[in-house]
Formats: sequence, C-alpha cells, structure tokens
Amino acid sequence: KALAELKSALDIAPNDAETHYAMENVLYGMGLHDEAVLELKKSIELNPEYKEAYNNLGFIYYERGMIDEAVEKFRKVIELDPNFVEAYSNIGLIYCEKGMFEEAIVILKKAIDINPTFPDAYNNLGYAYWNQGDKDKAMREVSIYKQLSDGFWAPRSPRKYACIDKPVVILWEIVLDAYYEGLIIEKGKIDF
Repeated sequence: KALAELKSALDIAPNDAETHYAMENVLYGMGLHDEAVLELKKSIELNPEYKEAYNNLGFIYYERGMIDEAVEKFRKVIELDPNFVEAYSNIGLIYCEKGMFEEAIVILKKAIDINPTFPDAYNNLGYAYWNQGDKDKAMREVSIYKQLSDGFWAPRSPRKYACIDKPVVILWEIVLDAYYEGLIIEKGKIDF
C-alpha cells in the first residue's frame, strides 16, 4: 500500500526529493536494493545537500562490499553536516574492519565528542580498543554502550544502523559475552 501511495505521489510531484527518499525506504524494506539505490540517486540529484540520502546510499554500498564508495558517501554527509554522528561512527566501524584501529579510535572519539549519548560509537570504540589488546578500555566503552542502549546489543533499527549488522560485530558481541562470563582469559583465547 505504501508503495502504491508513493508511486501516486511521484506521479503528481516527480521532482520531490523527499518522496524519492521515502520510496527508497520502502523499496529497501522490500529487498529491492537496486531500485532503492536509483531512488537515492534521484533524491541526491534533486537535492545535492540531502545528507540522509547520502547516508543511506553509504549503507547500501557498505552492505554490498563497496567500502571505498561507502566511505566517500559518509564523508560527504560529514561535509554537509559536521555533526552527523552516525557517519563518523560508520566510518569508524569500517576502519575497524580494515584493521585501521588507530584511525578508528580517532574518528569514533570525534563521534562521541559530537554526541556523547550515541551508543553505537561506544560499541565501535570498544571493538577498536579490544583489537588493540586494551581490554580495560574496551570494557569501559562497551559498558557505556550497554547503559545508553538500555542493555540491548542489537540496534533498535536495523535499517538505520545497517552496517552494525555485519558478522564482525555479531562476533564482537559473542566475544564480549564470553568475556563477561569469564570465558576469555586474554585476547584471542577463549576457554570453553
């Protein structure tokens, strides 16, 4: 029904960037990612300063393994809005996945400076510290994450934080749970 309504709206106002963006959200939810990308590109064409459209496009590129393109879109978001904390956090997570932990820490601290109540930046920062072998800092950041996210590991909106659902973060959650249960003695060693 939403799809039909949005198609009707686009028939009336084909140059409305917001409607194309809304169409992208519906198409993405239906698993029609190629069509969603086209709607995002149309939104950006109609409004070159549409930061949310760049951000969602970055998510889709990230999900497709188009990492450089994803970072480019997240950087564009930051250029348009230097306080768009999600973009910093997403770049930080990408840096973690690439093994660029020092760079990740810098950008994730920037995200936290911008919005100290954004939980995912703490989770990603904890992940970076853990991989550098600093369990104490990692646990401190994850403790803050758990407080800010009401103790839930999973983000409230998988679409909003699509890149959080990558396997590396799921593994991170398992590692943290094992650490809390006393199963991990030191980085890289799990005692089951």
